[in-house]
Amino acid sequence: MRSQNKPGLSSIDGASELASYWPRALAHLGDPYDNGGSPWVVIGEYSTLPCRESKGARVVSVALVPEARAVELVQGTAATGWKVDSHGPRPIVDPGEVHNAGFWIEGEGRDERFEPLVNAWSADNREVIMPDNNLLMVYGLVPRHLDGGIVCWDDPYGPVYDVLRVRSAVDLGTWAKAEVRAFVEIRREYLSDYCSLKGCSAVAFYFEERWSDGDESILTALGSESSRDFHLPGRLLNMQRHSGGRTPSGLFAQAWGRTIVLRTGERDVSAAPEPTLAWPGHSGIMTIQRAAADWLYGYVSDEVLLDYQSRPEFDIYPESGAVSYRGQWAVTNTDRIGRNFIRVELKKLYEGCPSGVIANWHRYAVDQATAEADRDAFGTANIGTRAHDLVDGYLAMTTALEAAGDRLSLTFSQGDIGRYTGAEVKYRCWWGTPGLTELGLTAPLSASQDDFLSRCVLLQKLVEALQPAPLRNMVLAVGIPKSDAKAFASLKLLGTLCQVATLAKEGGHEWPGDADAVIAQWDSTRRIPAMATLFALGQLRNLDAHRSDRGISDKMQPQCEVFSIDVKAHAAGWGLAIDRLYDGLANDFRRIAELLSPDS
Repeated sequence: MRSQNKPGLSSIDGASELASYWPRALAHLGDPYDNGGSPWVVIGEYSTLPCRESKGARVVSVALVPEARAVELVQGTAATGWKVDSHGPRPIVDPGEVHNAGFWIEGEGRDERFEPLVNAWSADNREVIMPDNNLLMVYGLVPRHLDGGIVCWDDPYGPVYDVLRVRSAVDLGTWAKAEVRAFVEIRREYLSDYCSLKGCSAVAFYFEERWSDGDESILTALGSESSRDFHLPGRLLNMQRHSGGRTPSGLFAQAWGRTIVLRTGERDVSAAPEPTLAWPGHSGIMTIQRAAADWLYGYVSDEVLLDYQSRPEFDIYPESGAVSYRGQWAVTNTDRIGRNFIRVELKKLYEGCPSGVIANWHRYAVDQATAEADRDAFGTANIGTRAHDLVDGYLAMTTALEAAGDRLSLTFSQGDIGRYTGAEVKYRCWWGTPGLTELGLTAPLSASQDDFLSRCVLLQKLVEALQPAPLRNMVLAVGIPKSDAKAFASLKLLGTLCQVATLAKEGGHEWPGDADAVIAQWDSTRRIPAMATLFALGQLRNLDAHRSDRGISDKMQPQCEVFSIDVKAHAAGWGLAIDRLYDGLANDFRRIAELLSPDS
């Protein structure tokens, strides 16, 4: 459908305004390309998804076009390219020639080429569409792979996630059989910034075809003909009538055209202005000079840490609330205030962080009185101190087990018994020790019941770090018959040791040296109070797999009561219930440590 001439404007019977005319199946093409309804703008697409119930296909490629030329293209009738071209795939290169690389969209003639924001090619009946490498490089974007063939490109400097979202291939062999879509979409502010850097507008070059049913305007425009072309501003429109088609009336419309996506924009990314933010409790706009001169502090909810959690590129320090990113920036000079807030020195925040990070922390800002009221209401303990206490309790328990093993002439180390060692945790800090880091994940007061159950799963992993082999050897060494102990898992083995230690101490015997004196009294069903939370946690962890079941709250109640948690009291949020999980386990780890520590 290419031509280098400039045909005159067509007339369409029944259409009074040609610039805005569209048959019903393509009427959406008359809407603004970017309506601002999403943070992302599509810059490349191959799709067979229905549109407003009309079946068909769409191909879109966005390219950079000088501002004045962009206006001419969307107003003119001359044909242009509508998809990305290249010398390939598998170009024919004769001896003595070289391959000329590159991608472009043709303008009105073959000598006019526009720079596409996507690279695309066809191979093996598939269409491939990728973001342009220069676009990725300019912002230093890095890929992150998701399920479903989606690749997200992130800006680590911000950090800003999902700057681009890409599904890069579609199998054309399935077009007639299934609804498929490949796409490249970019955050609007990055597209605007890139257009500014390039001094161009973003123009979408497209092809779209749709089947229609009962559209009288197509019948009127066709008259007695079965197919007609119409040269309209910025597009070539073709409408057809078929005796057999994908709709009862057999009406069909397709268009090749251009539309402006975004004009030359502001450089809000590559030349981001200094943030103009007023912090609660400090009137006026904050600057680094003011923050330094007056030694000012900001107060933020610790929910700001949710933006960085479970992302390995960030280091989070749960006990202080600090965050760092790969040595490029860091929020430091922070300390916890109460359960839910962090105090940050504003001078350090402004001098050490990109403007996007500063703005993000400001989103969670509160005044000092709010943070201090939280401390008065909930005390000074927070998820960081609770996780620290929990790990200390666990290490105290495994230290006691190691000492008891020594008295039984067993040579298991603390690491053999419980995977983690006090020396390792001291060197790495608990939050830097693999397997323990997630214990410091923020637990907002508004946490859901599902969040609570997920936290039970996480805490159960710590309990499951107890290794069965050393515990089984200890159980056998104190005299438990092998036939009784062979089916015991780690928790039951630990409980058995607690049962025997309790008998020894109740009878005035030395533990574990005189265990054989009480082994005849051993009752495998005896309940040990210090083990209650560990067994209850295991039951809650099992309920996580049934979290969507009706009546799950009632099933949780017996185990929650062990932690002094009333399920009905947490309808508004499970944050405080998570606190009780940590506190209960830490306390019982220490009680077990005291019970199993060898007598002097």
